[in-house]
Amino acid sequence: MNPTNTIQTITPEQAAEWLRQEVNHNNRPMRPTHVSYLAKEIEAGRWELTHQGIAFGLDGRLLDGQHRLAAIVRVGVPIRMFVAKGLSDDAFKAIDGGMKRANHDRVHLVNDYSQNHIICMAIRSYLSEIAKDNHISVGQIEDEFLSKDKAWMMAGAEFAGINNRLLKAGIVASFGIYYFIKAEKAEEFMAGYRDGSGLPMGSPILKLRNDALTGVARDCGYWRAQTLMRAHLHGKSLAMVYAASEDMLGNENTARVIKARSKSRVKAAAVRKLSRMVAAG
Repeated sequence: MNPTNTIQTITPEQAAEWLRQEVNHNNRPMRPTHVSYLAKEIEAGRWELTHQGIAFGLDGRLLDGQHRLAAIVRVGVPIRMFVAKGLSDDAFKAIDGGMKRANHDRVHLVNDYSQNHIICMAIRSYLSEIAKDNHISVGQIEDEFLSKDKAWMMAGAEFAGINNRLLKAGIVASFGIYYFIKAEKAEEFMAGYRDGSGLPMGSPILKLRNDALTGVARDCGYWRAQTLMRAHLHGKSLAMVYAASEDMLGNENTARVIKARSKSRVKAAAVRKLSRMVAAG
C-alpha cells in the first residue's frame, strides 16, 4: 500500500473516533498543556493549514496528531488538515525527530536578526508571565509587537551587543514595558544598566545590574525587574522596594511570588524586632 496524503475537514466527532484506544495506542503520553495551547489557537482563529497534520500507519494506527485531534474535540469545531495514511513503522520513528524552530526563526518583526531574536525572546517572556502559560504562539508575539511596536523595537536596539550576562529575557521584557509607560525614564534606567558607572549605593539600577552580572537568576526575572524599574520611576530607595504585586500596566503578579516575598518580609521584620529586644536587655 502506497502512502496517501489528502486534505480533509476533521470534525470533532471524527477526531474523537481517531482518538479511541483501538486507533491511538502505543503513542507518547498526551500533554494537556499542549492540547490547551492548540485549542486556544483554534479559538483565536489563528489556526492555519500547514504540511503538519494527522498520520496513520499501515495497520491504521494513529502515528501523529493526537494533540491536534484532542484540541478539535475540546473546542468543538471542524478543522482542515492534511491526513496521511499508510506510513511505515520507520516513518513513525522519524516523526518529531527534527529540531523545532524557535519563535525568532518563524517570525520577522525587524530586519536585524540579532534584534529580532531579542525582541521575540522578550515578548515571549512577557506573555508567559502575564498569561502564566509557556505555550506562546507566533500569532500572539506578532499581536503584542504591533500593540507596542516602538517600545519593543527600542528594547531590541538597546540590548543588542550588550554584555551577555546583562541580557536576560525578563529584564528586556520589563524594559519594553517601562519604555512604553515612560520612555525618557526608561532610557535613563538603561543608560545606567549598560554602563554601571556613577550609580549610588542603593540605586535600583545598580541592584538589578549586579544581580544580573553575578548570576542571581531568581532576582533577574520580569517581576523583579518591574519592581526595581518602578522604584526608579518613582524615585524610591531600595529600602522601600518590595515584590511587585502588579507590573506597570496593571497585570497581576502570581500569588506564589507575592506570598514568597511577603513571607520573607515578615521573617525579616521578626528578626529585627528580636534584635532590638536583645539590644534593649
